[in-house]
Amino acid sequence: MMEADRENAFRAFIDTYAPEVKDSVRTELVSRDLPGIGRYIYDFAEEEEVDFIVMGAKGHSKVELLFIGSVTEKVLALNDKMPVLIVK
Repeated sequence: MMEADRENAFRAFIDTYAPEVKDSVRTELVSRDLPGIGRYIYDFAEEEEVDFIVMGAKGHSKVELLFIGSVTEKVLALNDKMPVLIVK
């Protein structure tokens, strides 16, 4: 999926499921296909001083379908400052 498509889908999601916060809460889609994405997400959240992180629960590999995804696991391992909401 192209970055613009991801951003449009994210905005549509917010408009549909959280319209009451779209004008009062800053949301940021962080979606990168690169090695070290867990570290990138954590560093981004720390630099931007976010209130909390929302992540998907499952990864895309067959093994990860049984557990939380490796990226989510990495962010949890690095993080001791911010709440993390894991969405199924």
